[in-house]
Amino acid sequence: MTARSPPATLVTVLRVCADASLPENVALMRLVMVTESADDLDRHLALAIPALNRKSAARLRKLAGLARRHPEAWRKLHVAAAAVSHEAAADKPADKAIADIAASFDRAAKLSPEASVALYSLGDPERLAAATAEIVAWLREKRLLGSDKTVLDIGCGIGRLEAVLAAEVGPIVGTDVSAEMIRIAQERCARCSNVEFRLTSGMHLAEFADASFDCVLAVDAFPYLVAAGDDLAERHFTEVGRVLKPGGELVILNYSYEGSLEQARTDVQRLGHAAELESVLAGVRPFRHWDGAAFRLVKTR
Repeated sequence: MTARSPPATLVTVLRVCADASLPENVALMRLVMVTESADDLDRHLALAIPALNRKSAARLRKLAGLARRHPEAWRKLHVAAAAVSHEAAADKPADKAIADIAASFDRAAKLSPEASVALYSLGDPERLAAATAEIVAWLREKRLLGSDKTVLDIGCGIGRLEAVLAAEVGPIVGTDVSAEMIRIAQERCARCSNVEFRLTSGMHLAEFADASFDCVLAVDAFPYLVAAGDDLAERHFTEVGRVLKPGGELVILNYSYEGSLEQARTDVQRLGHAAELESVLAGVRPFRHWDGAAFRLVKTR
């Protein structure tokens, strides 16, 4: 009997994951998402590896070995991915789309807090902590932190950034549309006196005064604003331009899950220009643990 080849979609994923330029966590996530278990992954690799070069085969064997150390990852990622809606229905107004997204994150956070904010964590707190530390180190390298800095984190999720940033910045406010995520974030940062969390509608930043923040962060938040439609992403650019102090910065880590990175660069530059935000970094991928595309924009006046 001739062995069956892996499905075409899986073959594509295997080839992408065999490329060492793809962060390990992201490759693991993709392999887990297209298979049912560690044994299922092994079966498909046995069929695919003979057709690969030695370097690619070694990379996939290493990834499979790492995946086997996290047998719970399949359950956590599949249920979290099923719970979270990355796409708003086209026929819904933005407020209804955001409400659906909020409900989906409520469900996902109850199933696996870590996977709900980053599937590439495999639901593992240590992997998420390593990725978070890398983001904070990058912010520090860019001199965006300091005890005199006031920070707004749009789409704060379970407060993973706030838990680390609290010791490195002044007042920090995290907002999210998910009540369950805000609850988890408040528990996580209960001892951080300079951290505040707010449940918001996701429609605007009207509750914040003009020129009140030195830095606005949006880590994997804008993709949902883009998906919700009704120019919600554009509205947030305008609002960020309003709440930032002169010289303050907007940091976006992932602008959209739709289209190409080049299109994201074009959109961010266009929206930033309209909001008097000058682009100083456009869609680079600076992280080892994650493939997030980084954008930095400075308020010009």
